[in-house]
Amino acid sequence: MSLVSDFFSLAKRVVNLADDLKRYQEEIKEVRKELRDLTLAVHGIAQELRHTKERGEDAHARILLEVENKLLKLGRELPSGDDREEKQ
Repeated sequence: MSLVSDFFSLAKRVVNLADDLKRYQEEIKEVRKELRDLTLAVHGIAQELRHTKERGEDAHARILLEVENKLLKLGRELPSGDDREEKQ
């Protein structure tokens, strides 16, 4: 009788292990999908960060050019120090 009981106990453990294995495989499949989704999100964020950096650099360069142009215009509009001394 003990041998039959041991056999059924072992068979029950095998079935439970098979169920656990199936559940773990499904969880692994779900985790892999989530990892793919996260990877895509990170790539998207990295790309947006690069574009933002490029736009910031472009805006910075444009502002520097505007300041330089205004300084050049201002320099042409102001009389030089020599001109003021000659008029006195």
